[in-house]
Amino acid sequence: MARRSSLGRVLLGLFVAGAAGLAVVAWRAPGLLVAGADAPAEDLIRPVRKGGSARPRKAAPKPEDRPAAAAEPAGKETSPASGKAAATDRPPAYTEKDLPRLIARADKLMAEGREAEAVETLEAARRVAPAEFAVLDRLEAARRVMQERRTAEERLADGKEAFAQGSYEDALRDFYRVPERFRPPRLDRWIANGWYNLGVLALQRGDVVEAAQHFRDALELSPGDAAAQRNLEVTRRYRQRGALDDAYRIYVSELKLRSLDD
Repeated sequence: MARRSSLGRVLLGLFVAGAAGLAVVAWRAPGLLVAGADAPAEDLIRPVRKGGSARPRKAAPKPEDRPAAAAEPAGKETSPASGKAAATDRPPAYTEKDLPRLIARADKLMAEGREAEAVETLEAARRVAPAEFAVLDRLEAARRVMQERRTAEERLADGKEAFAQGSYEDALRDFYRVPERFRPPRLDRWIANGWYNLGVLALQRGDVVEAAQHFRDALELSPGDAAAQRNLEVTRRYRQRGALDDAYRIYVSELKLRSLDD
């Protein structure tokens, strides 16, 4: 009897210990009841998620705080359709079929005085047909004419500057060296005025012989120049007299030099 009572106490202890273990597991597992409570364990965890002790979430950056997209490198164009850089500096591809059209365009440009564009067109034609004489001859001629134009522009600019500074001989030297095909319409008038001014300066120095030559040069380019004709008569008169008087000095002192376009 004593053994049965002792065995019963042992079994009772094991039962109590097992029940206690099940209660601990039920408290830790979500959805199970905590011992002695009616609410699930999730209701006990939810306040922690809502409470201030939970880790705060990082706020999403504002649009103005976001880094700007990297800019495209300068010098490239982006195609709206493909988003790829478009090659804008690539020369057009010509073939031998385009050769007659290129030559005709170059001839037209030369006739219009657009030598630089004609050279570009003929360069394109030469890339198509490197040994074509019709292209090579035109290209050489176009380059020569283009260089002549540049030379003419430089000499005209130098001559105008020299004239404005009173260096009439230098101005005339530059004007006479302008290539014939690029002489502006008023160049002869500019040259005539240069000779006229040299004649006036010679008269004021008392050199009637040199003055006469300058006025003749002016009249050769501008035959209707009344002032140059009158001054030439003065030189003849005083060459015959052989001496200068007060009337001469008064006359030449009142002579005025001309500007380029007078």
